[in-house]
Amino acid sequence: MKSAVVAFFLPVLLISAAQARPPAGADPNSPLGQWYNSLRQPQDGISCCSLADCRPVEMQLGKDHYWIFVGRQFTAGPNKWMQVPDNVILHVPNNAGQPVACWSPESGLLCFVPGPET
Repeated sequence: MKSAVVAFFLPVLLISAAQARPPAGADPNSPLGQWYNSLRQPQDGISCCSLADCRPVEMQLGKDHYWIFVGRQFTAGPNKWMQVPDNVILHVPNNAGQPVACWSPESGLLCFVPGPET
């Protein structure tokens, strides 16, 4: 019975661990990593997570909304264009130099920082 339980939960734990890793070559202690860690959800001030959940994304500006592509840059990303809800947009200086989304499979889109040109 124990081996069946371990066999069931081990893949879940491994997938969760893979989702929590920063992108290859990213240093969480660098100034950019610290900027990612400083991002807070606009509605409640809770962390947008960290460098592990935030990635540069493709962005398009629609008539009234931002659209982003959430795909392979995120583990288990939905691989589709998504409209960005107004309540997750952060109006902060963009230290990444490109649009950034913080996304998790469990919670969806947590935060979005538009590109510096917008």
